[in-house]
Amino acid sequence: MRSITLVLVLLLAACAHTAAAPSPAGEVLATPAAAAEARSSWVAATVRLARTGVMRGDFERGRTLLSSALERPELDPAGKARLQAELVVVLAEEYFYTRQGMDRGLRLAAEAQAAARSLGARDLEARALHAEGFLRYGGLLWEESKDFHVPQELFTRARDLFREFGDRSGVAQETFFLGLTWEQEEKPDRAGPLYEEAPTLPEKIGDRSTLSYALRHLSATQAY
Repeated sequence: MRSITLVLVLLLAACAHTAAAPSPAGEVLATPAAAAEARSSWVAATVRLARTGVMRGDFERGRTLLSSALERPELDPAGKARLQAELVVVLAEEYFYTRQGMDRGLRLAAEAQAAARSLGARDLEARALHAEGFLRYGGLLWEESKDFHVPQELFTRARDLFREFGDRSGVAQETFFLGLTWEQEEKPDRAGPLYEEAPTLPEKIGDRSTLSYALRHLSATQAY
């Protein structure tokens, strides 16, 4: 398929390998604040491990880590929403190769977005919107569609939220993905400016992965 080689650029940014995170229930914590901090750290460590597995092509490990974490009874709503969004991204990555998991991914994305909105957690909502957009983007690639307006809308909403709370790396990521959608619609005049914009923020903050991908696709659009 003409677009399937593009899936490689959609892999998550490589994360440094870390040792398995201890369960938050395994520690004796003195205060509710300390317990919440420990849970947050555990969720973050689980996400890093899952991303590392996915970057190595081990989708099953990433999926299993996140699915198991979601079953923990001590998980708070914010942690659950983050893990759900991350699991959707893993399912989206896997979908490129198996074409399975779309329904489950969309359900998890909807749950994560609803939870994030109820918590007023714009960062989590942005992650969940990106996850849904990523999954739908993959589905349209398989269909060889020329209409990517649905993931465009999701990436735009995610970018707006990332911009609201000052996540420059998130803004750059969504700008890049918006460029991908226009490129798939064979509209380099729309994709090019987005690829030009995307590298400016990651260059300032050292996000080499987004910078590299954006520059690579900018060169491709200039070749049209």
